[in-house]
Amino acid sequence: QPDPRKPATGELRADRMDLAALSQIAHRVPLGPGVHRLLERHEPRGLVESLQATWQAPSGDTALPERYRVKAQLSGLSVVARDGLPGVRDLSAQAEFDQDGGRAVLGMQDGALDLPDVFEERELAMAQLNAELRWQVKGDKIAVQLPQLRFANADARGEVQLQWQTAD
Repeated sequence: QPDPRKPATGELRADRMDLAALSQIAHRVPLGPGVHRLLERHEPRGLVESLQATWQAPSGDTALPERYRVKAQLSGLSVVARDGLPGVRDLSAQAEFDQDGGRAVLGMQDGALDLPDVFEERELAMAQLNAELRWQVKGDKIAVQLPQLRFANADARGEVQLQWQTAD
C-alpha cells in the first residue's frame, strides 16, 4: 500500500515475453473490460526481447503515474488494425521514453502495414522499412519528428521526413 506521505513507486523488468501467450493469460486476470477488449480486438503477437519500466505516482494514487521511464526492445510485433488504429505485421522496435517524450527506432523486413482507412487495399506489404521517430510532450503540446523513414516494396521505394506538432 502506498504511504500517503511518500510517492508510490514501481519497477518492472522482463526479458523474452511472448505477447500472444501474455494476451491469453491476461484474459484470466482481472485487468478490466477495456484492457480485455483491446487485447481481443488487436490480437498482439511478437516478442518483448527486453523491458525496463519505472514509475512514480502521487502519494496515495498508483493509478496515474506522474513520472515514468520505459526502455523496450520488441521483435516480430504484429497487431491487427481496428478502431481507427493502424496495424503492423513483423515490426521490430527499440524504444525509450518518459513523460516528456521519447525516441523509437523501427524496422521491418518482409512485413506489412495495415492501414484500412488510407489505401484501397488495406494491407501494404513492405519488403523493407526503417524509421526513427522522436517526440516531445510539454503540457498539452506534442511535437513529433520523423527525421528518417526509408521504405521499399514491390511498387515503390523512397524516403520521407516529417515534423508535426499540436496547435497553440
